[in-house]
Amino acid sequence: MRAYAVGGNLPDPEKSKRTARWYVLALTVLSLVYCIAALVPGRFAVTDEVFFKAAGRNWAMTGRFAAPEITGRLSQGPPLSEIYFAQPPIYTFLFGAYVKVAGFSPRSCIAYDTIIHLLLIWSAMLFARIVYGLDWSWAALGGALLVPLGTVGRPDELGIVFAMWSAIAFRSRLPDRIRGAMGGALLGLCVCTSLGAFLFLGPLVLWELFSAQKKPAGRITDLGLAAVVFAAVTAACVSPILIPHPAAYRQLIEHAGEQSAVLSAVTGAERNSSLGFVESWITMMKYGFVYGFLIMGLFLFALLCPFLDSSVTHPAYSRIGILFVSLVLLAIAMPGKYPYLWFQGCWLLIACVALVSHITNFPSWRQRALLVFGAGVWLLASTPSLRWAYIMWRIPPDQSLAVSTPRLQAELPAGVGVMTTDYWWALANRDKVYDLVFSDPGIDALDYIVLSGNGSGRPGLPTDFKAKYKAGFVPIFDDLNRTSPQIAGYPLSRSSYGFGAYVLKKAPDALP
Repeated sequence: MRAYAVGGNLPDPEKSKRTARWYVLALTVLSLVYCIAALVPGRFAVTDEVFFKAAGRNWAMTGRFAAPEITGRLSQGPPLSEIYFAQPPIYTFLFGAYVKVAGFSPRSCIAYDTIIHLLLIWSAMLFARIVYGLDWSWAALGGALLVPLGTVGRPDELGIVFAMWSAIAFRSRLPDRIRGAMGGALLGLCVCTSLGAFLFLGPLVLWELFSAQKKPAGRITDLGLAAVVFAAVTAACVSPILIPHPAAYRQLIEHAGEQSAVLSAVTGAERNSSLGFVESWITMMKYGFVYGFLIMGLFLFALLCPFLDSSVTHPAYSRIGILFVSLVLLAIAMPGKYPYLWFQGCWLLIACVALVSHITNFPSWRQRALLVFGAGVWLLASTPSLRWAYIMWRIPPDQSLAVSTPRLQAELPAGVGVMTTDYWWALANRDKVYDLVFSDPGIDALDYIVLSGNGSGRPGLPTDFKAKYKAGFVPIFDDLNRTSPQIAGYPLSRSSYGFGAYVLKKAPDALP
């Protein structure tokens, strides 16, 4: 039976040294292409972006780690306009540190998440190399396949990066104490970045710790050291918030209860009836079908490998089994949270690459059939990203980010109260911006509402917003795109897309 190298016993080290630079160069070129595609035309703001970044921007500009943009969002603990602890702080804090250096603008926001995605791509290559023992060609492929997949404007991918590096530390050839301490520290950074990444990838990280070839006493010692360092890093990350604001933890609990059916039952938080289990996953299939399709396709791919050749065994199967259990727990505990499927999908994709790299006993036609199926799953899952890239590059020049942003800024006086999500990037440094989705500041706080037409369902139609804020606002500026994106005459969407804005102003006689 073929031997599988893991955790430092890498195959053909001399050959790897000769060929590594070519695969690193190839991934570097692909990374540069991704950066150009992401940064030149830009991208639109996503729903959760203000929620996760606002406190970082505010801290960079004022020194207060608070999110006035999402005023009225939570009722427990101190208000978010005073302190932000609705989510673990690392992603938000690092965004603030980044803003101190790069400034705050649409381009800087886009670049921040681009950098994180690049970290994920390169971390995945090293993760495949060290944890799965793949040679450089397969490891580079594992990183390359992640380029058109993933999430933006959320802390998910940064949490995955910390989880991957924690697993890498546990499987490295560093001395035991250093390995355990580093792994625990990185896992602490993971939980302080994304609770979802920690809950659904933490068991896989610990599997790497326990799968090392050591005596039980040594594993327990490593686990104890990792736990101590994990607790110390976690405390260091949250203490700056909880010491001056000891009740801030209630924000985290309330928000977690809203996201999780299990935590909702534990905390007693009320849940909207529309978030019922079945209805939530039906909604997921509408908005998050790419995540669902990817992970189901990858699980089927992994299942086909032993089905087609029962002699093939590989350590990746144990990790895939843990991922499957993690997926079941996610489906039960957090129905409808389709972005969280990327936690399992990212690691599962690398595990499938590891399986393919070690399959040599297939008849040639079976190999081709399996690879065609796997390539088909990846291509279909990548289609939305390719579609968005095409749309962004085909936006009319007068609807570009560079042209539309100053046009909108010229339309609004500085210092006014504005409710928007799509144009937080452009207005937050000069106006009092409230998020269109998550905030509830009251009509008295608002002077303008700024909308886009992205995803409205009809060219020239602005997106909808909360009914309570509609009375007393009249449109004064319409810069929406009127042309739908097409390719070879085939419409890619019922909506039109662009950075042009639709502005409503509060009438003088509007009632609060």
